[in-house]
Amino acid sequence: MMQRFPLHALSNAAPGAPLFAIRLIDRRTGEVPRLNGKPISFLTATPRQAVEDLLKDRDRSKWIAQVDPVGLSGQAPETAGLGRTGTERPN
Repeated sequence: MMQRFPLHALSNAAPGAPLFAIRLIDRRTGEVPRLNGKPISFLTATPRQAVEDLLKDRDRSKWIAQVDPVGLSGQAPETAGLGRTGTERPN
């Protein structure tokens, strides 16, 4: 069965917009579905729309979407949401 994921995930993210990690969770087990052993998660700047798209045509008594803030779009990965400014020099 082919999995359904929001196609708009980061395509509409403006620089500096907050980013969110979205995970589909099986209510029966509390587990995140895995693909090749890795938990399925994606980033989006539009979490409400992403959750609606992800849960569309799914039994909501069996599935829930978890949304976690992760940082701002346009930030370097090493500084996104980690409290570093990017100006520190490595030792």
